[in-house]
Amino acid sequence: MNIFVELRSEIPAHVQIGYQVRFACMHKTLRPGDELPSIRRLARKVGVGGGVVRRAYRELRQTGILATEGRRHVVCPSAGPPPPASDIVGATAALCDQLLQWAADHSVSAVALSRLLLRHALEREVDSPSCLLVDICTQAAEHSAAKVARAWRLKVAGMSLSDFAHSWHDHARNVSAVLVSEGLYPNVMKAAAEIKPRIFPFKTRLDERLRRRIGGLPARSRVVIVCPGEIFSEACRAVSDSCRRLFPGRTFRTMNADRIPDLAKFVRAQRAGLVLFSPLVWMTLPAAVRRKATVAPAFTEPDPQSLESIRISAGVVL
Repeated sequence: MNIFVELRSEIPAHVQIGYQVRFACMHKTLRPGDELPSIRRLARKVGVGGGVVRRAYRELRQTGILATEGRRHVVCPSAGPPPPASDIVGATAALCDQLLQWAADHSVSAVALSRLLLRHALEREVDSPSCLLVDICTQAAEHSAAKVARAWRLKVAGMSLSDFAHSWHDHARNVSAVLVSEGLYPNVMKAAAEIKPRIFPFKTRLDERLRRRIGGLPARSRVVIVCPGEIFSEACRAVSDSCRRLFPGRTFRTMNADRIPDLAKFVRAQRAGLVLFSPLVWMTLPAAVRRKATVAPAFTEPDPQSLESIRISAGVVL
């Protein structure tokens, strides 16, 4: 495949490379088992630094599109679009061809036209985001929404489950996709009531910064996870399962916040290396407790491979 980079584009160079690899996989130009150029070779060809290509390949690996075999970067079997989304991909490509043909018929630069379209789309997206992510509280929703926005390169609004339940009718007309973790999917479906949006559940994993923090603890350190009572089982399960998968040799203990009368005193009494609080509980902690070195919010984030599996169905073709 022929990869190129427009150095003056508003789209970062590593994102442009990722777009073209995804596009080639969707249209079968790249097939499972095909090998991409080495980092050094591609960087020299498109006129960017090796770090740009390395970042593009790393993000493609995280989403399950590429696999690394020694020094080779190979397309994975699951890199193509899911079957139900094939019509969306084909229809979008056909519409792009029509627009480019219109530009040619009217002597309009196709690249300039694409820049203009991007500018108008960005302005509209700022006023009214078409993609909404719902989580247990506003802070957690905005945290995850920012992760999806970086991965998909579009604006994603974060909304708490309670706000979604109260104001969904006001937003339904403008929202094309609602994203939610698998644990909260039934709650969002119930809150949507008779107006059923296009809701897409995704898998979660422990936040990257939190993974590094737990990984840096001494080998025998104990980690305590505190969640609110009303969602104790599902909230703790998501975080603790992720912790145990990543750190099989460590000890993780879950606690119900409703059974702890004084959280500040509870933190002082712990001999754990780290006490993690669900975002809902974290917001209720005194500032003095949140500043302690042994506590942290138990943020999760959308799993990149899970996001990739729903991306096209959610209307994000590239």
